Formats: sequence, C-alpha cells, structure tokens
Amino acid sequence: MNRKGLIGLALLACTAAGMVYTAYAVPTIENQAARSADALSRELSASNGANPILSAGSNPYDFIENSREYKRIVKLGPGAIPVLDKKIEQSADSGLTVYAFAAAIEEISQVDLKEKESTAWATGKEFARKWEFQLSTLPEKVEEISGSSRTVEEKNAALEKLGVPAVPFILDRVAAGNTELFPSAHKLIVHADPGTGILQVTDAAKWAEKHKNEFNALKEYVLSKKQTAQEA
Repeated sequence: MNRKGLIGLALLACTAAGMVYTAYAVPTIENQAARSADALSRELSASNGANPILSAGSNPYDFIENSREYKRIVKLGPGAIPVLDKKIEQSADSGLTVYAFAAAIEEISQVDLKEKESTAWATGKEFARKWEFQLSTLPEKVEEISGSSRTVEEKNAALEKLGVPAVPFILDRVAAGNTELFPSAHKLIVHADPGTGILQVTDAAKWAEKHKNEFNALKEYVLSKKQTAQEA
C-alpha cells in the first residue's frame, strides 16, 4: 500500500476512534449527578471540616446556598433524584453532605416536607424516611385529589403541592380525559426544566398521551419507593 493509502487509513482510524469516544464520553444524567454529588461532598467537607455531624446550633443552608456543586445538581433536574436518594441511603452518618442531598431533592422536586409537622425533618436520614412515605402514598393521593369534589383550582393547587414526582400520575389522568388537571402538570414540568419553555398545548389529552412515557423513569422510581415501604 502506498504512503497516501496508509495516511488515509490512519486518518480514518483516528476519526472512527474519535466517534466511538464521543459516543461513550457523553455522561448520562445519573453519571453527572453522581459526579456532582461526590464533588459537593468534597466541597462541603472542605468548608465544614471533615463533614461532621450537624450540631444543634448550625444552619446547613449557610454552607449550601453558595455551593457551586449544589447548584449544578439542582440544574440536572428530576433525573438526579434517585441518585441523591441512594447516596443518602448508603451514607454511614447524617452529616452536612447528606443534609445537602436531601435539600437538593426537595428543591428539584418542588416539595417542602417541612411545611407539615408530620413530615418535617432535621437530618438527611430523617428526610429519607419521610420522603419514602411521601412517595409511597403519592399515586393514591393523585387519585384521591382527582376524584374529589374540590373545585378545579383547588385540585390543581393540591396536585402541584405533591411536586414533580406526581407528574407521571397526573399525566395518566389527563390522558384518560381529566384535562382540567393539566395546569398542575404544566407548572411542574416547566419549573423542573426551564428549557422546555411555555408549553403551547391545544389538546391536553393528546399531549399527555404522546409525552407521558418520557416520565416513565420517574414513575418507576416512585413505584419502587412504594414497594419498598410495603415490604418494610
């Protein structure tokens, strides 16, 4: 083979290798979340000294609010929730980092468990228990609210309070014909992913039927928490 041919093959091999590397180098949301969670742990440890157990007088948000890695995790959206949940479960303590993971889950989910005394939490481990219960009852809550005698505005307000994990179950109802419930799903979706923009939907039922499978991973996560709670 002449010199030009060898050079051509070399270039082709490099191009192919580059294409393969690119295909495998693109990180998934889960991988990005795991990396950012580890980076957040290092960042908070450096700020707070070896990640000690939270003291009664400390305010975790003093450390969290200016954390670059925390903001990165939140920007990843709902796909980061199962990763953070697993990190809390696997943690040996309930220190500042675990608290930050719990706070990130709440912010991404648009849920504030501390609003109610029965679901309030003070540590990451305590959050995990309350969060599991919250999700384990979520499908039934969507059904109860949807079928209640409340006004449409009250229904949407109540569904919105359930947060982003409720979206797959709300869309199931919308696809089945309860199109009056779409505003709650719309608000949660747009808030969770600002890049979505304002959804221009003329037929809510058709839109829900077409797009509801995009939320299957979130739905499976919620149902897995329900199963875990039932087995406990």
